[in-house]
Amino acid sequence: MLKIDGLVAEIGQLKVEREDVRNQLLAASDERAQLRYLLDQAERRANRAENDLKAARARLRKAGSVKSGPAVEAPPQFADPERGFRYLVLTQWARRTLPSEQSERPLPDFVVGERFLESLARLEGIKEEKVADVVFEIVTGLAPQIPGREVHHLRKGTGGDDPVRVRDDGAVAWRASLQVNTPSARRIHYWALPNGQFELARVATHDDFDV
Repeated sequence: MLKIDGLVAEIGQLKVEREDVRNQLLAASDERAQLRYLLDQAERRANRAENDLKAARARLRKAGSVKSGPAVEAPPQFADPERGFRYLVLTQWARRTLPSEQSERPLPDFVVGERFLESLARLEGIKEEKVADVVFEIVTGLAPQIPGREVHHLRKGTGGDDPVRVRDDGAVAWRASLQVNTPSARRIHYWALPNGQFELARVATHDDFDV
């Protein structure tokens, strides 16, 4: 009888221990589930933050490309090529002459020779804006003061002693550099008229002395 009572007591104790173990397992299971839930939430927040970062970087790149410089507008178009070139010369004058000085230093009038625009259209390797800039220097008298323009008389030959070209109306031929230290450097030929104006004759390469 005592043995049975002892077994009953032992079984009861084992049941208690089994219940404790079960409770511990259930608690551990709940803890793992909670940890798994917290891990899932952390991964979701990390993924969301990474996506937000990518989107922010994309917006920043887009904003940077838009703000990298002002929009380039198409230049004005002229049906009359001469009017278009005169506009370029006037633009260079306005850029290089202070507004406070423009009334005292107006852009002098000049003559566009009959061969000038054709030669300009055929000449490659230089922009019209550059030619217009040098023309501004010529008609305002700045060109001879600029060493890079290499202003000199255009003679009848290539020798330094050859006579200067002079037209029947008394116009004297001149030559100035549009480029220096480049192969086939471009030049501009023009006439100094007796009335003080300048007439644009041609643009040409270094070895072309025709007017």
